[in-house]
Amino acid sequence: GRDISRLSQRERQLEVTNRFLRHNIRNKLTTIQGYATLVSEADDEQMRSYAAPITRAATEVEETAEMARNIHELIERDPSPATVDLVEKLNRAIGLARDRYPDADITTDIPNSADVTSLASLDEALAELLAILLGSATSAHVSLDGAGTDGDTAAVTIQATDGAVSPVEQEVLTGDIDIDQTKHARGLGVWYVYWHVWYSGGRIETTSDGDCVHVYLPLA
Repeated sequence: GRDISRLSQRERQLEVTNRFLRHNIRNKLTTIQGYATLVSEADDEQMRSYAAPITRAATEVEETAEMARNIHELIERDPSPATVDLVEKLNRAIGLARDRYPDADITTDIPNSADVTSLASLDEALAELLAILLGSATSAHVSLDGAGTDGDTAAVTIQATDGAVSPVEQEVLTGDIDIDQTKHARGLGVWYVYWHVWYSGGRIETTSDGDCVHVYLPLA
């Protein structure tokens, strides 16, 4: 009973924006970064000081554009969850987070295996969630209750030290935010995590102060 013509139209619309993000923005950022390099080599010391913030801003825009592409591809595929090894995905996510934040202390308490129903790219979403917490925290402890607290779900818990998810990001993760509201999260990554878990049939909860995040996924 689904309107296939409307789905096809939506896919074409997403393809257009994806192509724009992939080519136009990337080309513009390459130009900006090239000129920033020239500024960094200028004779004037004050002029050279402008290079770092230009490069940093260009990098942040590039990362945002890449995340937007990931979200578009996630929605465009209209993905269906399948059985995955949560332990394997979680260990890969922790490895990605350690590469991104080499100075952060990430400790774990993870069983040998736990099969859940999720999207195949679950490790990318969990790595992004760790990055959101480690962006403001010095360390994090990751634990997994493979049996689940209610018998139907596995629970991934990430406890941060000296850091927390902001209130607006908590609302995004838990699905309690009004998508049209004027407040915005710091990046698109938090939306990627939420939609990824939502498509997987799971849910996310946070503590009131935002230093602890629970991800619940259906047991396979």
